[in-house]
Amino acid sequence: MGGNKKKTMASMEKEQAREEIRKLGASEKKKERPEDRNKSKSEFMMTLNDSEVMRVIKGMQFITPYQLSKATGVKMSVARVLLEQLRKKNLLETSGGYSGRYIYVQKAA
Repeated sequence: MGGNKKKTMASMEKEQAREEIRKLGASEKKKERPEDRNKSKSEFMMTLNDSEVMRVIKGMQFITPYQLSKATGVKMSVARVLLEQLRKKNLLETSGGYSGRYIYVQKAA
């Protein structure tokens, strides 16, 4: 009972134009990846060392991977790894969070 309604001429023309663009775009265009996508996490982390990260987070009351990634311009996964390394070196400690989304604070000296 029922079925699909008949499309209007305008919508059929638009659909046909979209299909032609897709066919041309797929055959002619190849996506180029930016250089940053090819870099590994270790290459990103080599650009930042512990003293630079500590300088960036010096005035912050608490630090999240999101805040660090925005402040330093690195990916969030890299920021998470950097914060975890600083925690292992006893420069930061976790004060909350859950499931890998931790909130870090600087250790009192």
